[in-house]
Amino acid sequence: MKKILDRFNSLNVAVIGDVMLDIFTYGISERLSPEAPVPVIRIFKKEYCPGGAGNVAENLAALDVKCSLFGVVGADIDGEKLSSCFKSGNIGTYLFKDASRPTTVKERFVANQQQLLRVDAENTKKIDSNIENFFVENISKLMQQGKLNALIFSDYKKGVLSTQLVQKLIDCANANHVITALDPKPGSLDIVKNLTVLKPNRTEAFALAEMKDDLFASASVREKLLLEAARKIYEKYTPEYLVISLSADGLAIYENGRLNIIPTAAKEVFDVSGAGDTLMASMTCSLASGGCIMDAAQIGNIASGIAVGKRGTSCVSRNEILNSK
Repeated sequence: MKKILDRFNSLNVAVIGDVMLDIFTYGISERLSPEAPVPVIRIFKKEYCPGGAGNVAENLAALDVKCSLFGVVGADIDGEKLSSCFKSGNIGTYLFKDASRPTTVKERFVANQQQLLRVDAENTKKIDSNIENFFVENISKLMQQGKLNALIFSDYKKGVLSTQLVQKLIDCANANHVITALDPKPGSLDIVKNLTVLKPNRTEAFALAEMKDDLFASASVREKLLLEAARKIYEKYTPEYLVISLSADGLAIYENGRLNIIPTAAKEVFDVSGAGDTLMASMTCSLASGGCIMDAAQIGNIASGIAVGKRGTSCVSRNEILNSK
């Protein structure tokens, strides 16, 4: 594992997708409002950090990977706050300002160590074709010049990624030996083919396979259902690797018609915010560093297990992965 992680600082990875501003508003709640049966929160702190594709970039930077981030923000104060959040020298930001839409914001209100409410501000319409063309041209140029080892698509169904954009970049990546990875959101994209890694969670996997899961079935029946869903996804999308995150049950890797289950590495779950981004970043970099899919999944599993033990949208460093037990 150390050999793979030691190669991370030589990697260049691009991320394209839905960037957002995560706001964590912390307070104390000791009573209910006299106006409605809701808690009153007395605020003592606010934290601002990049979410969505921005969190993937932050995770790459924490792993000592050089990253180019492509996304869209509004011409507003939230866009300025988001841009100022990127302090790492490992992240180059290419954030297109679109005055026709607000910066996507997710604000979470936390009191007494419990999240009580999340408020979203967003516009999920598809981006204009001129913005899409800007992204395709610039990322394709980086790949053709040999300046990228991997490309991560971060889809939160906020309008930046289209089927056409993703497929064009996949085709260019394959022609230039660049690894591609997508964490899909059902209903956001049509079928895109020939990714290196397709990584849905269990719920997303059943939606992609157009199947119903059975939450109350036995473990053996649930595994058979998951295998059937994986086969359908693999036949439709033809990725090189299909990895399905199973939350507390770990990861499932579909390979040669079989499922290999890696149990979760999490010791304690405090907050799942952004853990999927941590998994995607660490797993993709492990593949780009020459690891096999099982090595990459093991490293990603360890990293996401560390992330869920932290408060808020958190990143995981190479040293944390190396020192995990």
